[in-house]
Amino acid sequence: METAQEGIVVLQGRRLVYLNPRRCEMTGYTKEELDRSLLTAEYAQGCVIDFLAGIAARA
Repeated sequence: METAQEGIVVLQGRRLVYLNPRRCEMTGYTKEELDRSLLTAEYAQGCVIDFLAGIAARA
């Protein structure tokens, strides 16, 4: 997961528990800035939209 070209985010409820370096690049925030943060509804929704777009692109 650390070297994946896709941005990977693991959520537990609304808490961010993991993101890979690529996702940090995509958001413009460092891991430290995002670690242990409660996600806003907009960011969480953006993650889901990105995930679904990736699945659709592979279909």
